[in-house]
Amino acid sequence: MGLFKGFLKPMIEVVRDPNRTDSIFRVISHAAVTNQNSYSIVLEHMSKDRKTEELIASRYLGEWNIEALSELPKNTLGHRYAKHMIDNGLDPDFFPKLETSTAHAWLQMRSRQTHDIWHAVTGFSTSVVDETGLQAFNYAQLRSPASVVIIAMFLLHAALFKREILAEMVDAVSRGWTMGKAAKPLFGEKFEDEWTTDLGVYRQRLNLA
Repeated sequence: MGLFKGFLKPMIEVVRDPNRTDSIFRVISHAAVTNQNSYSIVLEHMSKDRKTEELIASRYLGEWNIEALSELPKNTLGHRYAKHMIDNGLDPDFFPKLETSTAHAWLQMRSRQTHDIWHAVTGFSTSVVDETGLQAFNYAQLRSPASVVIIAMFLLHAALFKREILAEMVDAVSRGWTMGKAAKPLFGEKFEDEWTTDLGVYRQRLNLA
């Protein structure tokens, strides 16, 4: 039980209320989820793509300004991402910064940094149903155990407390998995170089049309 100390309490909190972002963060940051073996599997899978492998090697982390992006034309990736952040009251610096000297730490930091960009690119909203779908997309692309844990907690929430959305959530998982399998690897993208790109055109390039 030592490995799971501090894991079950926040997991139960999320099952009761999937909007507990603080508890979700505690779950997916726990050693039971973020252990070296788990991330080795993720990195091995991701490194099959050349662009992703190059990004991992460079430890690239971008910087941007939400207000500046919101001034871009409405059809662009930058504007749509900024609108997503502003409409949902989200802070791009919400997650604490990590030392990224290792590939595993960099992977965690870049995942946190780009999570909401993935929302904008894929079209999944921040609803519990769509977040479940995005996590299925993530797993198809990254093989991250954190995505499976989040899906499990959200499905259990619906099964126990909100059964009217359970079928919709299962559909979202299926849709996200299918989209993730068909799309080009998003983790290898330098989204910061694509802010001014038409989002529809960009989605076509990524096989997300």
